[in-house]
Amino acid sequence: SAAAGEQGRCVLKLLLVASQAGNLIGRGGTYVAAIQHVGGVRVHLSRPNIEYTVGASDRVMLLQGSVHGNLVALLLVCLRLSGINLSVELE
Repeated sequence: SAAAGEQGRCVLKLLLVASQAGNLIGRGGTYVAAIQHVGGVRVHLSRPNIEYTVGASDRVMLLQGSVHGNLVALLLVCLRLSGINLSVELE
C-alpha cells in the first residue's frame, strides 16, 4: 500500500545562514551530489533572494529520504559546517 511505502520516510528542513550554503553546495555542486549519493536522499536548497522570507538572508535545505539516509546526510552536513572536509567520491 502507499502508506507502507512511505513508512520510514521523512523530510528534514534545515535553516542555514546564507554564507554556509555555498560551502555545502561545493564546487559545481559536488558536495550536495555526494550527500545525495552517500545518504540516498534528495537534497533541495532554496535559491537566494527567491525562496525565503523577504528580509531574511537564510537559506532552507530539505533532505528527503529514509530516516537512516537523512541521518547520514545530516551528519555529512554537520561535519562540513564544522570544517571537517571528508573526501567523498561518487562511484
